[in-house]
Amino acid sequence: MNDDIIIGKKVLPEDFYSKSKGYKIRLTWPVPNAEGCPMNLNCLLEAYADSLRHVNQLYNEVFGLELRKVPAHAAHLIDIDVVSRMQNTFPHQFDITSSHKIRSSDDMQFAFAYNYFLMSELREINSSEIFDRFDIDNSG
Repeated sequence: MNDDIIIGKKVLPEDFYSKSKGYKIRLTWPVPNAEGCPMNLNCLLEAYADSLRHVNQLYNEVFGLELRKVPAHAAHLIDIDVVSRMQNTFPHQFDITSSHKIRSSDDMQFAFAYNYFLMSELREINSSEIFDRFDIDNSG
């Protein structure tokens, strides 16, 4: 968990995931354009905005053009299998990100990259996995 997140009330797994609807993703404003930061924020962290644009451009090329929004600055549920698939899909980009000592414009901004990979990845699933997703009352 990021050290600047304060959890002010009880947190449950259902806050992040439901069997019937899947992952709950909270999005905020659109990815900033090249002309400046969103919501008139001071752009002291321009590398952050650049990294959002970098991942957005990459995902436009790989997953198709889409108006993407920035994930909320909040706690995120992370599935390590999804992270592994994401890193295996973009190994060069994650190697570059890992080589940086500080935030850089060509980073794979993690929360943005993870959440949109989760929403965009196409993968084959078997019939029992489909059934399990719809069997919300576990009746079999």
